[in-house]
Amino acid sequence: MKLEAGMRAPSFEVQDAHGKMWRAPEGLEGNNHLLLIFLRHLGCPLCAKRLDEIAADYPKFQAAGADVMVVVEATRERARSYAAKKGLPMALTGDKEKNLYRGYSVETGGLTSFITPRVIKETARATLKGYFHGKPEGNELQKPAEFIISPDGKIQWAHYGEDISDSTGNDELIAQLKTITGK
Repeated sequence: MKLEAGMRAPSFEVQDAHGKMWRAPEGLEGNNHLLLIFLRHLGCPLCAKRLDEIAADYPKFQAAGADVMVVVEATRERARSYAAKKGLPMALTGDKEKNLYRGYSVETGGLTSFITPRVIKETARATLKGYFHGKPEGNELQKPAEFIISPDGKIQWAHYGEDISDSTGNDELIAQLKTITGK
């Protein structure tokens, strides 16, 4: 069952690539909102491009009242080394076992979510910007998703990708956050 605005966010406890323990939604009380972003894996060119975009706008997410955590299909060690190499400011966590993906009902697709005109176009754009496919580390058919969770543990906004390239852009995410937080 897909999660929707108004529902209580599923609980989780994970350590991010920087070594910080995250406990949500219980650990969010009195803090910022949490922008929880699910991507595929660190060998994915679309995901590498998306991670760089999120990192570049990280101060804007913070100014809009959100902490940002990105979940990828990777081991914790791989996420840690990737975050250190790239100097990522946001939380990045590996979920090789896909516990968070299942908890948040983030689905994988079939070939129709992998080979679409939009996916081909976005992959070409990423490749032209220097993002090449690395070692496959997760499910190539994993779709993305994003959630905004309030400090009281309620989902304020949710988006499930229709295909592997269907991530919400930063401008829209920031606008959603500003509407929700009033910042």
